[in-house]
Amino acid sequence: MSDGLKETPLSSSAQPISSQPVSSQPQTTPSADSRLAFARMALEAGIKSGANWFYWIAGLSLINTISALSGSNWRFLLGLGATEIVNSVAANLGGAGKIAAVIVDAFIAGSFVFFGVFSNKFQKWAFLVGMVLFGLDGLLELLFQSWLSAAFHGYAIYCIYRGYQKLGLLEKLKAFGNVAV
Repeated sequence: MSDGLKETPLSSSAQPISSQPVSSQPQTTPSADSRLAFARMALEAGIKSGANWFYWIAGLSLINTISALSGSNWRFLLGLGATEIVNSVAANLGGAGKIAAVIVDAFIAGSFVFFGVFSNKFQKWAFLVGMVLFGLDGLLELLFQSWLSAAFHGYAIYCIYRGYQKLGLLEKLKAFGNVAV
């Protein structure tokens, strides 16, 4: 060598340098089954998110009932207009009227708990009937010119509807997952 550098031969223990990252875990891509399982879980979570709005409606309506019958003037906007009407009538009837209002309001709120239970079991009819009844309740809010409460009704119906939409997508995913590839 004319430039004064020596070449050293490679020893038998030298390993070639790789451009691949060193990892103790093998590099794998998610399988089709795991992607379907993940999509299914995401859709089920979205359905339950929509269905759980029925529980909020029921619970906040009962809190509004307690508030109204105890003489307070505040309420949650997401409560039911139907229970407000019952509470207004009961306020003029005295103690027996208040007891009757609690029973009627519990029945009305209980129907929304019922829709929540069956919506969480992925029953389309529960979503549809619950949305229709809550929509009619929203019309009561419009009738009494409770604009903000009517707007909250609209938002809640939108959120419930999103859960209902995901139920349709879940059915399509289940059908797709059953197809042999």
